[in-house]
Amino acid sequence: MTLTFNFVGIVTRDLGASLEFYRGLGLNIPVEQDEAPHVEIVLSGGVKLAWDPVSTIESFQPDFEFPTGPGRISFAVEADSPASVDRAYSEIVERFPSAAHTAPWDAPWGSATPRCAILTATRWISTQV
Repeated sequence: MTLTFNFVGIVTRDLGASLEFYRGLGLNIPVEQDEAPHVEIVLSGGVKLAWDPVSTIESFQPDFEFPTGPGRISFAVEADSPASVDRAYSEIVERFPSAAHTAPWDAPWGSATPRCAILTATRWISTQV
């Protein structure tokens, strides 16, 4: 199984303010995205940087509590198919049972990485289809 690191996700209470901050760092994020349920840009090298408001996370993780301190950024790897996501999740959880968080599901927000599995509150496996 070969995985490729390809995603960094940021959960935010104020999407517009967060996007404005990253625009100030030089990222090209359209202002029209300030009210979106999920924002994603591709950085040089192909890694995706994404933002989700708390409401998006709560839509698939109803018991989500906005973290204090560290833990608000998630990282993803890419697999070659939804079946590969399922297989990778199973293999990782078999090796590290405490990493299981949310079994694979199809993301409803139109992400370029529609098949997701949360291994902890901050680590995701996803795939492009």
